[in-house]
Amino acid sequence: MTARRAWVLWCLLIAALLFGLSVLVPQTHWNSSLTAAFPQERGQWQSQLLSNNTVNRQFRLVLTGLPAAELDTVANEVLASTPVGDKAAWHWQKPSDTLSEMTTFVQHSAGRIANQAARQQLAKGQFQSLIDAAWLRLVSPLPLPDDIIQRDPLLLSQFHLEQMLQTTGQGIGLQPMDFGYAGSHQKKAFLLLLGQLHFDPFDSAGTQQALAELTPILEQLQQKYPELQLIRSGVVFHAAVASSRAQYEMTWYGGASLLAIALLILFVFRSVYPLLITGLLLGTGVLAGLAAVLWYFDSPHLIAFVFATTLIGIAVDYAFHGMLAVQHGRPFFRRMLPGLQLSLLSTLIGYLVLFVLPLAILNQVAVFMMTGMSVVYVLVHWLLPVVLPTCQISIGASATANRYLALWHQLSMRRSRIILLATPIIILAVLATMLRVDDDVRTLNSINPSLLEQEQQMQQLTGMRWDIQFVLVQAKQLDDLLIREQQVVQLLQVWQQQGKLAHWQALSDWIWPLSQQQELQRQLQTAYNNVAVQDYLQQLGVVVNAAPPQHLTLSQLPAGLQMLAIAPNLADAPALVGVIPVQGWQPEYAEIEQLQKIGLVDVYHPVADASKRLQGVRLHLQQGLGLAALCILAFLCWHIGWKQALAIALYLGACGGAALLGPLLLGHALNLFHVVGLVLVVALTLDYAIFFSSNLAETEVQLAVGLSALTSMLAFGVLMFSQTPVIAGFGITTLFGIAAALLFAPILRTTRVKDVVL
Repeated sequence: MTARRAWVLWCLLIAALLFGLSVLVPQTHWNSSLTAAFPQERGQWQSQLLSNNTVNRQFRLVLTGLPAAELDTVANEVLASTPVGDKAAWHWQKPSDTLSEMTTFVQHSAGRIANQAARQQLAKGQFQSLIDAAWLRLVSPLPLPDDIIQRDPLLLSQFHLEQMLQTTGQGIGLQPMDFGYAGSHQKKAFLLLLGQLHFDPFDSAGTQQALAELTPILEQLQQKYPELQLIRSGVVFHAAVASSRAQYEMTWYGGASLLAIALLILFVFRSVYPLLITGLLLGTGVLAGLAAVLWYFDSPHLIAFVFATTLIGIAVDYAFHGMLAVQHGRPFFRRMLPGLQLSLLSTLIGYLVLFVLPLAILNQVAVFMMTGMSVVYVLVHWLLPVVLPTCQISIGASATANRYLALWHQLSMRRSRIILLATPIIILAVLATMLRVDDDVRTLNSINPSLLEQEQQMQQLTGMRWDIQFVLVQAKQLDDLLIREQQVVQLLQVWQQQGKLAHWQALSDWIWPLSQQQELQRQLQTAYNNVAVQDYLQQLGVVVNAAPPQHLTLSQLPAGLQMLAIAPNLADAPALVGVIPVQGWQPEYAEIEQLQKIGLVDVYHPVADASKRLQGVRLHLQQGLGLAALCILAFLCWHIGWKQALAIALYLGACGGAALLGPLLLGHALNLFHVVGLVLVVALTLDYAIFFSSNLAETEVQLAVGLSALTSMLAFGVLMFSQTPVIAGFGITTLFGIAAALLFAPILRTTRVKDVVL
């Protein structure tokens, strides 16, 4: 094959991949939600329910620093500038809408509910106290819903709902307005606006859209009113800052490392041509892997491509082995190919194990890697010898490789074997004593100090807290749900009195079971027959229309209360689920046991649940990596013999242990992203081991391995300086692991009994 024909074939391959991507990309639904990448430990119905009830979608904005009248003007300008329509990423919640819905609900529930004090007075026949309270409410300036006097002349349901709004709500003392809540703190007026996202706040695309709509509005207000103070609160702001910082660091560190890699390649090969070839190999492999994922999966996840950055390190390794072999002629290149083939086969086996694991994100990584590596191998095998001219290899680079190899050759075979055996044992023993794992999702990103201060200011001004978790109650019918919830509420009341929790809100506080409604109607009929009550009714001039016991439908509840119950309508779901949000509660094991004794009751905390799912991904990846390593070592035992396979296993153990020990020595607890870094380390270490077990010239192998290791350390190790814990952890793991792989790789040659023909 001529060089011209090879270039034509390569260009046609790239053109075909680009054409395929141009067709696939517009049809692809990208999943960028961090939580969606985690396995679902709960059933489908619970996932649906929790996604609809998470407080993470809410965000808050406080306007202060101006007189109350000016704040009203500012709030109206905010509302007027807010995007509307189906494509809007968020909307403001209006208290006026909530109050209107609540008024309608009061009308429906009139005469069907009452607070505990009123029920006790009814039971004891203390009707005059109820009459006096009703008169006070009737003469107050606060409005009453239409027709409520005819249906509930003693206003028992009105008193109950007003009490519920005060005791179960937050921010007591805030005045609901048409556009938000007005308040005052230390004689300083403020307005609180509540917003609601239309998407998961961890969805980077949605976050960018929401902030792109909101930020210009706030900037214009700040310019127009210099004294205006804006205080933000909500997960979306933290997610946006973390995403922006991560993108900035990846861009800056990535650019710096690519520049260093380019200079390294130019130093070794003394030509721009190998740099161009390397870039084309990497680019073609990435395009092929991306096309395969888009073709095979309906909803690829962006985080899968973060994990798939391991392709860069392995593809660069293939490129360097191929380019160095080309410099020594076709015979040397053909002797190099069996090692490259064995490296490819063993790595494909490893990723094939990830492909069969029941976790979509790892399946996507496997497809990307297997396709990309196969394409890079084909290019190196068939096209690289044709398109790459002979280049002058740096004498200094070769001399450095020879000097390093000479240091290892000074050791006897016996000492080398002792080192090979003792090193992984020592590293793994130290690792076992220091091992610390933390899957808390809050540790994945550092908290922005400015946003944390604003969160504290928000809570101080408004008295509102958003550290909510949920008690989930299952039932077949609404009556069963309400009765079971009342048992839960009795426990919550006790714990509230003990100071263990702040507030809760349950559907059974707003709607009663039919049996209790009937009992209330019986007590009211007794009251209506009382002389004092009859006199009260005559003064009002009303005839009581008794409310028949019946249940409201869930759709009749105000929007703010509809989250308290849901009918999942899924195959594995119960007919009804009650959702009781609880604030300021750190449940103990004994308390959870008490709730579960009621039956069909579960406790859910968003952060704890996300952390558990993060742990699930890590465990899946650890198991897959361990199984893949065993399969690869079994394959190597069959291909190169058990002795050399055992040596490679010890080498992998030392390098993998060093990769995990590095973060621990620097004070990090291990999490999912350290294991992702370990996958890269194991893949590269395996490549280095196979080539050092081959019969190729040591200098070329050391030079290729050294170049691959240095480029990988530059590309990934520099990330250890990141301020984002996730990125820093990944960088530290790869840096320590690949450094150990580079340091100990020659020991596989000095401990070998005989050459292994690959």
